[in-house]
Amino acid sequence: MAEPTSGPPLKRRRYSAGEHPPSRTVDEDNIAALDDAIARCSDVLETYTQPKTWLTLPFPLIYPNLPSDRFAFTSPTLTPTFPFMPREYLAVVYTTFITMSIGQSSLFLHGMVGLGKSHILAALAILFRKQGHRVVFLPDCTQLLQNPERYMKSALLCAFSGPDDANTRRDIEYLTDLNSIQAWCNHAGKLLFIIDQFNALEVGDQRGNDVEKQRVRQFLLGTYIGHKTIRSSSANDSERFQGIKQNELLMFTQGLTELERESWLNHHASCLPAMTPEEIESFFDFTGGIPLLSKPLLEHPNRNQAFEEIWPVLIKHPIFVQVRVNINQFASRFDQNSAAHKSYLDGLNACLTGRSLLPINHKHIDHRFCRQVDEEGEISCGVARLAIFDLLRRYQPQLARSPDWLAAMSRMSSNRSVFGFMLEQGVLDVLAANGLAETGNELRWDAVDDRNVIRFDGRTLNSLLAALPLNMTGTHTYMCLPDASNFEDVDGVHLTVNTNTKKAHIIPIQVSIAKRHKKSHELFYAKWDLWIQRFQGYSLSTAFLWVKEIGAQEKADVAATVHTTRARKEKALSPAYNIVRISIAQAAPIIAQTLERAGIKLKDL
Repeated sequence: MAEPTSGPPLKRRRYSAGEHPPSRTVDEDNIAALDDAIARCSDVLETYTQPKTWLTLPFPLIYPNLPSDRFAFTSPTLTPTFPFMPREYLAVVYTTFITMSIGQSSLFLHGMVGLGKSHILAALAILFRKQGHRVVFLPDCTQLLQNPERYMKSALLCAFSGPDDANTRRDIEYLTDLNSIQAWCNHAGKLLFIIDQFNALEVGDQRGNDVEKQRVRQFLLGTYIGHKTIRSSSANDSERFQGIKQNELLMFTQGLTELERESWLNHHASCLPAMTPEEIESFFDFTGGIPLLSKPLLEHPNRNQAFEEIWPVLIKHPIFVQVRVNINQFASRFDQNSAAHKSYLDGLNACLTGRSLLPINHKHIDHRFCRQVDEEGEISCGVARLAIFDLLRRYQPQLARSPDWLAAMSRMSSNRSVFGFMLEQGVLDVLAANGLAETGNELRWDAVDDRNVIRFDGRTLNSLLAALPLNMTGTHTYMCLPDASNFEDVDGVHLTVNTNTKKAHIIPIQVSIAKRHKKSHELFYAKWDLWIQRFQGYSLSTAFLWVKEIGAQEKADVAATVHTTRARKEKALSPAYNIVRISIAQAAPIIAQTLERAGIKLKDL
């Protein structure tokens, strides 16, 4: 615990006759309200680290523009408040800080986007203040850049908000520029600077004026020298390790813990659709337990719908779309440098297959979504995993049946979501490369030539149909696999077209591994009219292929459904088709054999 400080040991300023103090940076009523609100907060660490009981905390800075993009502010009083779920990682930051060795004064918190670093720092600012520290809280370096003098004065006024600090606040109000603010801080006794979004001051990132960034950055470095500091930076801050000692760096890369997930679900229970345990697991895998990525589920208007009905709409939420955009934008940095591009792809491959990132230049790693855990590369969440896989497959079409992929699949068997994803993609690639042996139901095909494996961009059936060749002649066999791994309704389509006989045979494929599936066949055939339009004048036939973990082959016949129009003409709504279910051992023997050698039994998944 810090020694309580009563104020800076400065000679009190004397004001000349007729001199009036400047207009107040922060109203005294607001200062008093903030001080009262913080006084009611706990000074016990466990209050801020045990997730079961959520808190409503006062925001420890008064300023016109607060970071509402990161905090859900409410203003029932003069002091804005925000909801805070106690985080277990806060204890790590706290303990590391208070046990810093003699001579160490700085702690740097680096972490992935959306994990809740800002909330942890705001809560720490309150806790440390309650324990006697004089906390100068700077939560938004972007706002600091806009008006550094006013922002710094606001933070200092909030640090000296007590009733006995009125004269000190008067001195702060008279500070006119950064030089005077820095000189004042250098003689202000022991301060604790908590600075968030420090990467906003990074020069050369095309945001803001580099000259002003350099000026403000140098001001901060000269201001907090001699004081203790906790700084935080978002991932991909290219300067995050420069001048930082290893014992000063904390890497925050994990999403919500099990206790935090349980607390999050309980707290938001009234906003959530009914979810099975499997759906909850799938949701947290897709979001990685990252609080920012979990928000779309809370914002969905139709909460009375089943989760499986909401999810296909939810995955198109702008937050998830932006993840894909961010990953592709980062990749474009290396388009003109073949060596850097190869290093970047190697890093992505290492993360997908659980290999070490140590050989990869850290500048070629997208740290927002990729991390090193126990010497193995990892991807932070399912939405990033899908985007990275789709990007990699453009350059490595055989990725999902490569030796590295098959070996990684065996290592990942304990993580059902990751294992299921790798298994599904591997089965689809093997079905394209090796074909499907006779199943006894006239459902077979030979290996598809690489030139006839159509990888199309998009997530809808229209995008698949648009990717088919316009001028086909003779007999052709195609395997249609989406670049986007979350293609609607099915995982892929095998298509045989004979332009001489005007026949087309369509086999939608669904790989169902260790999870519940919607009725993909019904959803696929509900759009059958699009196939009829694309192949006008053709006789169409179809069968639906399910690939399951294990078990004997199964077959079910589904009758056509028709609609009688007012003109008493029958119009097919969906065709007659067979549903054929086969095991992984039938669909992709090489995968089944690889897993068997690794001692993994599909029946146990």
